[in-house]
Amino acid sequence: MCDFLVVYSEKKFDIGDYLEEVVRRRKRLREDEHGWGFYFHNGDSGVLAKEPMPAWRSSLFLWLERREILAKAHFLLLHVRKATHGKISWFNTHPFMVNYNGKTYVFAHKGDVSSKLDKLSDLAVKPSGDTDSEKFFLAAIKLIEENGGLPEALDELKEFSDMIGEGTRLNYFLYDGEYLVVYDGKDSEPLYYLQKEGEFIAASEEFRTDTMGEVGLRRILLVRNGSVLRKIED
Repeated sequence: MCDFLVVYSEKKFDIGDYLEEVVRRRKRLREDEHGWGFYFHNGDSGVLAKEPMPAWRSSLFLWLERREILAKAHFLLLHVRKATHGKISWFNTHPFMVNYNGKTYVFAHKGDVSSKLDKLSDLAVKPSGDTDSEKFFLAAIKLIEENGGLPEALDELKEFSDMIGEGTRLNYFLYDGEYLVVYDGKDSEPLYYLQKEGEFIAASEEFRTDTMGEVGLRRILLVRNGSVLRKIED
């Protein structure tokens, strides 16, 4: 099972508050996972770290539990990978990050859209790896840029996500440095979210609490500075 988390806040937060929880859970589960990674942005610069190995076996990942990384950020995205398509490698490990037309896009996906690879041919750049996740990401960037960027392209992105997600499993977080997009497709493992006082959190069911609600199937959220600006649903 994947761990899938994004935190976007108007005020800076200690990323260790969230990473510590994930480390403890992965150590307890000890699943045969295939990679882990996180990205955070402190308002001035972004940091990407990932490894193609089980999180609970990674010395770097376990080091995070000791809270020796005292980093504060406005944005954090974390993903623990259970591979469904593509070999085990650094290039196939989430999150993915691409610089395109002056923007840095970051993306993570939970699910499997490999049956729709033929529809993911119009890409922003050449993929570094061979996953269905990265190809969807690069196709989404191309679509966003061709439709005026975010937030203008949200309707087109929702339509594209629904088309690719039909008959597959598609849940994702996509961030362009200012706007966060959260999409919850037709999946037996829905996403959950919480918004309060300028802070937005979305996560897999492993982070579920009584205070979190479901994003909702085939719904897309647009978030900026910790607040949901728009929600599109069927």
